[in-house]
Amino acid sequence: SVLTREELEKEDDTPFVPIKFDDLLVIERISRAKFSVYLAKSTTNHKFYAMKIFPFEGDELNQFYLNEIRFADLQHPNIVVSSKHQDELPTSNNMKISVLVTPFVPHNEFLMQL
Repeated sequence: SVLTREELEKEDDTPFVPIKFDDLLVIERISRAKFSVYLAKSTTNHKFYAMKIFPFEGDELNQFYLNEIRFADLQHPNIVVSSKHQDELPTSNNMKISVLVTPFVPHNEFLMQL
């Protein structure tokens, strides 16, 4: 189930970061992992996406982000492919982040396709 903002901030010391990227409207944070993942909806095609955020390491791109975008063009039926990414995106609180966007696939839908 999707967690509320209050539940996530109680468990995770990373605050909710308002993000504007392309035509995506961030709905809520859905992950407590090392890198925050947000549920977002396109204002153009009305589809849902998962938006993974990688804070910069000082003034450098995060190494985990660089590793993940290496596979951005990989095509395979059992892999959720990235839709888009951006190396540097300033936020409203002056953080520098990188963004990786994939189609949102709920866990049970992914398993049904296998």
